[in-house]
Amino acid sequence: MNNLPDFDSHHAQDAKMSVGEKSGARQPLTIPPRLYGRDREMVVLLESFERISSGRGEVLLVPGASGIGKTALVQELQRPIRERNGLFIRGKFDQYQQNIPYFAFRQALAELCRELQSGDAHQLARFKADIHEAVGNLGQVLVDLVPEWGDCLGPQPPLEIISPQEARHRFAGVFRNFLHAICRPEHPLVLFLDDWQWADAASCDLLQQMQVGTTLRNLLVIVSYRDNEVNPGHPLMAAVDKVRNDAVPVATLQIENITIQDVQAFLQDTLQPDLAEVEGLATMIHKQSRGNPFFARSLLGYLYKTDWIWFDSELNCWQWRQDEIRESNLPDDVVELFVLKIRRLDDARQKLFPLAACLGNRFDLATLSIISGRTIEECQALLGTGEAITLVRPIKVGGDDFPVKDLHGPGAWMFVHDRVQQAAHSLIDPGELPGLRLRIGRLLLASLTPEQLAEKLFEVVGDLNARSHFVEDADEQIKLLEL
Repeated sequence: MNNLPDFDSHHAQDAKMSVGEKSGARQPLTIPPRLYGRDREMVVLLESFERISSGRGEVLLVPGASGIGKTALVQELQRPIRERNGLFIRGKFDQYQQNIPYFAFRQALAELCRELQSGDAHQLARFKADIHEAVGNLGQVLVDLVPEWGDCLGPQPPLEIISPQEARHRFAGVFRNFLHAICRPEHPLVLFLDDWQWADAASCDLLQQMQVGTTLRNLLVIVSYRDNEVNPGHPLMAAVDKVRNDAVPVATLQIENITIQDVQAFLQDTLQPDLAEVEGLATMIHKQSRGNPFFARSLLGYLYKTDWIWFDSELNCWQWRQDEIRESNLPDDVVELFVLKIRRLDDARQKLFPLAACLGNRFDLATLSIISGRTIEECQALLGTGEAITLVRPIKVGGDDFPVKDLHGPGAWMFVHDRVQQAAHSLIDPGELPGLRLRIGRLLLASLTPEQLAEKLFEVVGDLNARSHFVEDADEQIKLLEL
């Protein structure tokens, strides 16, 4: 790209800078968290929740492009659901962890376990009694999927060894009975499973076997996915067809790009008290972002960071360099924009981000410490200061974020968006990626306790398999086969 200023460049000596710019500290840019252009979609979501509250369970498909705001929209349901005594849990499939069975289901059930344990003790006791009755002597199936439930439910009897096909049916039955004990008229359940374009085949099979709307009548399963990455042959589409054939109510809420008017409202709310030529900036940002909300927000941040948008304290309004912006080659997509941002970081941070991306959209600092050779404190300092904190952030355990099982103590973090993780991952040379993953697998295998290894088994094996033909030591080959 040509004519692009650095992310960390400042034009303090720019001859075009107004007197008002020079007269004081730089005005911070604060982007409001509200959604724009989504009133109709919120009505549809609330109507779906009303139906499952009255016992008409359903599956709601939420397709749309990356960055269109699917996740942010669905998360807006949390408050009205909890005000109605409902439960909202969520899980997210990962672009670089697609080989892990039930990945998003595991996250969602782990979140539910933590939510129940942090709530009312009497309510927890009632849930535990209902779950024990529902799963009988097969509770270990649930514990094997989500180890957190072992602490909650207590020791479980060992499982009978059966064939893989029988085990899959047994698992589906236990999972269905477990949900039946949770989602009741007095507390309907919303299960949000994000990024189904990266779902594993086992998860698609499980969706078919849940019996939403019959056995599970107070359950709303929200399935979001990037429709441009899900073709008719994708396992999700086959699963949805099977669900429909089984008379499960399936609705679709297509998420579209926002309008120029939405972008203009967003700019007016952000650039207070006023913005010169707001219509022109809204038109430019809408055209460049093609109405994608995440790209539009990120692009505004880019223009601010590069001093193409600034606050003129003398005129008491925001200004923007119209001619310079129009003549420049702005990033064509949001991944390119974040690649630029990561490359402007210092060398230590640049090396840390691709490693974090290999661990997933959410990761813990202890694991990042193992594979980077830095201490946990160093990792936290590098990620939690400067521009890095605009790309990743710590997870608020018990808060509004996806809870993460932290195997090593405090220190769960997440990328602010999949596209940021994708940008970080793209900095790895494709030819070097298999060798890097093998090294990560070896480091984890050498450092994790047996309990930690059991919980990260699929991740570790996936890394070791990335270049398993380079494993020549006989003992290591046998260990890999055992794993």
